[in-house]
Amino acid sequence: MAKQAVNVVERHLEKGILGLCVAVLIGSIVTFLVSSPNKIEIGGDLVGPSEIDDRALNAANQLRDRLRNARPEEADIAEFVPEFENALSPLRYASIEPLLPISVPWLPPVPDVIDDVPIEGEIRLAKVIKPSRLRVTQGRSTVFIQPPIVLGDTKKSGFAPDPDFEQSSGLGQGVDVNWVTVGCLFDQKEQISIHQQAGYKAGRQSPYLLGVDLERRRKNPNGTYTPWAEVQTYNPTVLPTPPTVELIPGPNQTLIASIDTETDLRDFFRLLKRFQANVFRPLFPEIQFGSDWLYPKYLDVENIRVEDLDWELCSPEDGTDCGDPRPYPAQSDIAPVTEAPKTGVALVEATLEEAMRYFDRGDYDRAIETAEDVNTMEGVRSNHLQQVKQIIEDARQRKRDAERGADVAKNPSDTTADDRAQRKSRYQVAWVHDLSDELGGGAQSGMTYQYRARFRLYNRFCGAPSELADAEDAKRIVVLGEWSAPGDDVHIAEDVAFFITHGNPSLGRGAKATVFKWFEGMWVSEPFGLVPGETIGKRKRTTGRQLPDGGHDRPQVDFSTGATVIDIDYDYTYRRKRQRGHSFELQNPRRTIAVMYVTSDGILRQKVMEEDKYGPQKKDFVSRLEKGR
Repeated sequence: MAKQAVNVVERHLEKGILGLCVAVLIGSIVTFLVSSPNKIEIGGDLVGPSEIDDRALNAANQLRDRLRNARPEEADIAEFVPEFENALSPLRYASIEPLLPISVPWLPPVPDVIDDVPIEGEIRLAKVIKPSRLRVTQGRSTVFIQPPIVLGDTKKSGFAPDPDFEQSSGLGQGVDVNWVTVGCLFDQKEQISIHQQAGYKAGRQSPYLLGVDLERRRKNPNGTYTPWAEVQTYNPTVLPTPPTVELIPGPNQTLIASIDTETDLRDFFRLLKRFQANVFRPLFPEIQFGSDWLYPKYLDVENIRVEDLDWELCSPEDGTDCGDPRPYPAQSDIAPVTEAPKTGVALVEATLEEAMRYFDRGDYDRAIETAEDVNTMEGVRSNHLQQVKQIIEDARQRKRDAERGADVAKNPSDTTADDRAQRKSRYQVAWVHDLSDELGGGAQSGMTYQYRARFRLYNRFCGAPSELADAEDAKRIVVLGEWSAPGDDVHIAEDVAFFITHGNPSLGRGAKATVFKWFEGMWVSEPFGLVPGETIGKRKRTTGRQLPDGGHDRPQVDFSTGATVIDIDYDYTYRRKRQRGHSFELQNPRRTIAVMYVTSDGILRQKVMEEDKYGPQKKDFVSRLEKGR
């Protein structure tokens, strides 16, 4: 077959296309791999991606070195020290030649009254003194317990009850508790002296109490004591949770408190100062039935009155609202200290002191009225009249300041004096309440305890690490004191008792016990059968208080005694003792019932029906039923 005719273009078209593709591929390799166009100009040089980071890092290092090695321009500060020194002497400063020498040098140095005062940055937290003169009051009451009020700036006063708490006068609304109020003395003058010796500056020498810790231990039958246990004390008002102290790096490689910490500490300390009376002396809950609350009194120690001590803890000079007088109960069990009537100069000075107390409390009208009474008294002297004038002028000025709404502040000269002027008494009285119920681990009826206490003070250098030898101490809100010596033994009276009062020894059956129980301020009783292996008493309805309609309340009362019957002896022989002059006569033996039982604390005991039924102890409890208490 003859070959088909193909022209030149058709014969070499495929080879041409293949060659063009090869040329494009070679151009791409040269353009993007050998001489890449992805370059920018840095410092007059074209730089590719692999060199950009190094060039940028080198430029940053050069800039850093220039900043470090640069020298700031020195300011030309005028020298004021020579001029200030010349100003110490006005005559020399005015270039006036004195005719007479200066009799007293200007601005004499303040003498050092405390040896070895630490300088700034070397202060260590001072120790906190022990509580002294522990005293207790105790009783059994039915009380209204409500959740504590958290103190804050929104409260007008820490003395007011919770407005949302509706008190009910109905029966059974309270809680029966054995209560013990433990009081002690806080020697604030000694604590201030300890702060001075530790190098505390004048503005940080006054102590402020954060609370009183309480522990108790039970006395065993053999005279030993159990280990100390913490007491969850009652307080109707509590401070908010203390702020967390945050320390951050400051200038010159020092630590400082953060701005938020400074604000939180300032607010917390303001509350603490305002409610010191609540911290020192928490009030007792309202009592529905039972014993009246009596607080520990110290009239034998410098004739201390807690009402006056409340006002010392307030700071009217800082514009603090001290609120109304706290409602302390009358102390009918302790006779007040009586003094001979004051006359002459003594009466004048006592009246001036009373006027100053009204002034310190912010009652300026009473201060003026009391001070004016001095003008008509016998024995008044010129210095007394001058004090009267000063009190009246200061009181009227304070009234004008209050009327125009101006803040009452301390004098500028008193800015470092803190509030020690308010701490006129040597002691402050502190107390705490142990009134938790028995199921919650409270003081149990029939037991004997000892108490001890310690103070918790606010750290006056909290948030100020630069002044302390150990900067970590600036993170502490609380400075704990030492525990006091144990107080005297405190016996908690029984709130339940039982006596073997029923049973037939001849038939060998029918043993019963009459259980007496204190409930809502009165004694009630019910009989219970005795069975070996079972506890004596249980919950049972009983006749309670008389109702307004003439009927009686029938509450359920827990008559549990905690005692368990071990054995009942119906053939027990007992000989009663009969008084014969100064001696006793044993009567003929009689068959009766004896009950062996074990107490809640594991002590084995025995009761005899013949002795219980006619003994004086049962008669005493029966009389309590008749009295309704």
